[in-house]
Amino acid sequence: MKQYLLLFRDQAFSASVQLFKRSFLNLFMANLTISIITVLVITPLIIMGLGYGPTEFLEFRKDILNWLVNLENFKNDYDGLVNSLFELFTINYFYLGLAFILSLLIYSLSVNCFYIISDDEIRHSKSNFLSALRQSFNSTLLTILGFIVLLFFIQIAVMIISMLLFSMFNNISIALGIVIGFVGFLFVIVFFLRFTVGFAAIVHGKMKVTQAISYSLSHINWKRGWMLLLLGIVFNVVAALISSLLMLAIPQPKTAEELSYANLLLSKASSIIVNGFVYAFAVSATSTLYFRYSDDSSDDDGEDLQNHLVE
Repeated sequence: MKQYLLLFRDQAFSASVQLFKRSFLNLFMANLTISIITVLVITPLIIMGLGYGPTEFLEFRKDILNWLVNLENFKNDYDGLVNSLFELFTINYFYLGLAFILSLLIYSLSVNCFYIISDDEIRHSKSNFLSALRQSFNSTLLTILGFIVLLFFIQIAVMIISMLLFSMFNNISIALGIVIGFVGFLFVIVFFLRFTVGFAAIVHGKMKVTQAISYSLSHINWKRGWMLLLLGIVFNVVAALISSLLMLAIPQPKTAEELSYANLLLSKASSIIVNGFVYAFAVSATSTLYFRYSDDSSDDDGEDLQNHLVE
């Protein structure tokens, strides 16, 4: 751990890359496992919630594709567009609600698992995704879930305030409203990015929800938030390019008749591959940020770090 601590505090980028390389395989396998669970559990519930049978996923996608092909018929008819979409489905709120709850639980489980893998690599220089997955079923799961729910309400409140401010300035001047709206949009994104270290603080630092939020906001200040925004833009552009290249390699059906399970499996596989890289990088980067600003270390690590700083 002491080697990572020194790198985190002196060479954060190098530490993040090293952590990414050493933990990537386990993070990727964990993401693959959880993605398969999601497909097998959540997808049938969603399509059942929309009025289809649990195995009628292909029929569901064909209906959606047919609807997209016929969008030109509703160019100037927004109500007709919305009605035509709802006519496709027979909504079952029980299945959709169950899918939503289980999605939150599975997402919380995945976050816990990913950061346990990262924590094992940092503290013990070894990790195993199956062991991390088993360890993920602990009380931290509920803390992560609480963090997600609280953050959701914070985001809703911020969005409502932002919309009210935009509406106020827009009534004064349309041009002013557009400028304020764009700048405000960027500030809202940066504000949300300041919560970036929350998950890492919960798993690595064993913090409660409010402690994790306080830790993240205090260490990811506005300046660091803007830097994260710039890095995020670059990273998302690269991820989008990789995703686009993968999609180009997969034949894209233009009509419902051309759609097959092979197309769906290939599309899902490409999505899992891209997400595997994205999640591995995000977990490595946020773990690096957490340990860079924390005092989390063993006594031996603390002595070595002190000696290193004196030298």
